[in-house]
Amino acid sequence: MLFKLMATSTAARELASPPTRPPLSSDMSLQRAATSSLPADVLREIFAYLMPGKNDPANPLVPLTTICRAWREILLNSPLLWRNIVISSINTGWRYRTELEETKLAAKTCYHLAAAAKVRMSVHFVMNGSVGRGVDVLEMLLAELPRWTDAVVGIDAQVKTWYSLTTRVVDLKALPALRCLTLISPPAEFPPAFWSCLPALTELSLAHCFKNFPCGALAVAKQLEEFTAYLESEDVPPLALLAALTPKARATITRVHSRGYMDRSLPAQHLTDDLDAISPSILVWELRFGNFSGEDFMDRLFHPYRPPKFTQLRRISIVVSDTRNSPLALQELRTSIPRCECMLEYLYIRFPRYETREALLLAELGLLLRLPAMKQLSELHIHVSATPGHVNGTDIFLNSFFPPLIAPGLRMLALRGFERIRGQRIDALARARPSIEQLCVDSSIVLEQPAPVDTGLKLRLVDPSGWDHFQVEIPSKILLWEV
Repeated sequence: MLFKLMATSTAARELASPPTRPPLSSDMSLQRAATSSLPADVLREIFAYLMPGKNDPANPLVPLTTICRAWREILLNSPLLWRNIVISSINTGWRYRTELEETKLAAKTCYHLAAAAKVRMSVHFVMNGSVGRGVDVLEMLLAELPRWTDAVVGIDAQVKTWYSLTTRVVDLKALPALRCLTLISPPAEFPPAFWSCLPALTELSLAHCFKNFPCGALAVAKQLEEFTAYLESEDVPPLALLAALTPKARATITRVHSRGYMDRSLPAQHLTDDLDAISPSILVWELRFGNFSGEDFMDRLFHPYRPPKFTQLRRISIVVSDTRNSPLALQELRTSIPRCECMLEYLYIRFPRYETREALLLAELGLLLRLPAMKQLSELHIHVSATPGHVNGTDIFLNSFFPPLIAPGLRMLALRGFERIRGQRIDALARARPSIEQLCVDSSIVLEQPAPVDTGLKLRLVDPSGWDHFQVEIPSKILLWEV
């Protein structure tokens, strides 16, 4: 189901913070608190419109048609709903679609929810902004703007509805409680006065907006502590905003659906025309790439501009999209990282099936981990779609970490996607690399006898939910359940 609800406030606050200490043990599952403040009949009323369309299979949502009379009062008095407000709207105006268009729409729908996943303890309203009843719900939520603390707002192709939001904010002159804001597909016609009304804003996320960057966003750059940019494959990061951040800020660039090529006919961003005025060193803390092809890192990411140096870069996460591109992706990563002039602390790489080119893949991985930028790497995650029955896969990867020059500061190694692991190889790794403290594997893995002895290397079995922390498309882990 498209709609998912975050469970507990305490867990949400922990999971929304930067993932420095991932919950990687099977006994650390988070319990879901009962939503006692929301009666079951009210929940059913709120979620009644989130059913697939029966008459139009291409339409993923049916608009809200009825609202319980007591709904408004319960909404305004519920701390669960009003702690953070999320209004995310999917444009369902196209009635006839080809199979490809439907696939793109489904991906975009998931993209909206992924972007919204950064908000702590929130309710996600997924509705069509063009429907009268949906606009009524939006107006009802906007009536309580002063109470908003964290908000995600996404309303596709509804400039008039966006105008309702910005006008209301400007009329209020200030939203003193709003700390975190995510805007999905905002129009470029944002009034500059909107940004001056956010004195408490410390976290800003922008998605689907870098072709028409919202005017005035630079006004809040100096007060931000976290900034996240969700890019499509043709987007160029907002260099001017990144350059305006202060050293205390942590910036994350997330490219979700990268396709490995750039549209060179795209016009340049008006905020990045004068690159001479932009510092060559950008304070980006983390880069995340989905469907990484090895051709869209650095040069392609910043085309047509000269890529800046990322001296503050500490974390990189990539998902390689094709087996044939796996060695190429690592080679591109190996040549790009030195140009950043950074020291990485965290690296996540997800490979597709590897059995046809594993020797070349491991060779490139070894060269990558020998870079000077990897001397302080303390956490490495290798996620492989292993072939069923490929028993020696884990052995091969473990053997590649025996040399002490491979990421010499490594303390935690995670291998995901393997069916079996040999206890003898774990002991051999512990003897060869005593600095590695933890080896994390899937809880479903088969531990072949003899079992590893107590060598100081802790073997941790990770439940499937424990890996959610490492989804490249989501900047922070989120605890979800289906309603």
